[in-house]
Amino acid sequence: MDVVGPVSERTAVQLPGEAELKLLSGGMHVEESVRRLFKSQALEMIVLKRGKAAARIFSSSEVIETPAFELQEVDPTRAVDCINTGFLCGLLEKNPCRNAGSSQTRRAP
Repeated sequence: MDVVGPVSERTAVQLPGEAELKLLSGGMHVEESVRRLFKSQALEMIVLKRGKAAARIFSSSEVIETPAFELQEVDPTRAVDCINTGFLCGLLEKNPCRNAGSSQTRRAP
């Protein structure tokens, strides 16, 4: 946390898995972890990656469940990179969170 803490304090969007989310917040359940991170940091959004269960997108005002799409797995080690890239590209293209979440799950291998 000595390295992650200062970076997290300046991060607007975080894209953790559930284990990473708990590590960042002190090991609480998901909802409490999200509340704690929004209180203590300058976050605008948390995209909780849940593998085959797709993702949950948290902002200070809403929670969006993104559906998963059936795809043929090619390289699971690159899937997370594709999810992150798809979501961030959606945001950069000025898509609302709901649409950015859809683009992340469609672009994953």
